[in-house]
Amino acid sequence: MHPRNPYRDPKRLLWLAEKDTELAKYINKNDKNASVNWDDDQVKRAVSEAILRHDFGMDVSLLPDRLCPSVPNRLNYVLWVEDLVHSLHWYDCQDPSYARGIDIGTGSIAIYACLACKRNPLWSIVGTDIDADAIEHANKTLDRNVSRHEEAKAPNTTQIRSRIRLIHTHGSYLDRLRLDKQCTEGHESRRKVVYHFSMCNPPFYASQEERQESSNKKQVAKTWTAGSQHELYTPGGELAFILRLFEESQQWREQVV
Repeated sequence: MHPRNPYRDPKRLLWLAEKDTELAKYINKNDKNASVNWDDDQVKRAVSEAILRHDFGMDVSLLPDRLCPSVPNRLNYVLWVEDLVHSLHWYDCQDPSYARGIDIGTGSIAIYACLACKRNPLWSIVGTDIDADAIEHANKTLDRNVSRHEEAKAPNTTQIRSRIRLIHTHGSYLDRLRLDKQCTEGHESRRKVVYHFSMCNPPFYASQEERQESSNKKQVAKTWTAGSQHELYTPGGELAFILRLFEESQQWREQVV
């Protein structure tokens, strides 16, 4: 795990188990260490909800028919993005405390956007998804977690709801016109918006058959992870997804650093 990831220390899970009796049921522990069966969806949901509740102050309900994010794993990705943002001198982002990002396929709780904005109070992220139900649930989750006390205390820095915008896209991963319109309303100026990074956890498979074949090759007997068709499969599989993202990034080269 990333050096700054607190969950690389098994004692973190022990601490969480002491605070959450429901979570304690799913953690295997001894005097010094704790472990979690991340292959069990029920366990993963309980642990992820508990981590988001205690460590990030978020009340989240993970849908049973959608992918369940492993928070330690997702946080790793966010930490790597932080490293990139802080190590490069952006032409539109001299101060790495300020950054704008795009989360492609943001999912039903916009996990990457939430973690990134919780950790970085001056970041803003646009999350896109072709799944309208996922966008609806993510928006409801964000709305439910609006803290009046937090907003009254520091509306421009700590309130993640005002810094995360979610868009239902149609076909294009980087929906140019909708992104421009969405991000130039309200807080952004009318000049061309520049994004400093994009992130994505793409579907791995082209079809259920390909997924089954991959599982057979690994020869690992485990229950398949629940998830929607949009989350699990994409025409051409992961390679086609990434190649298309490269093509669209070329079209966006003046707006994505």
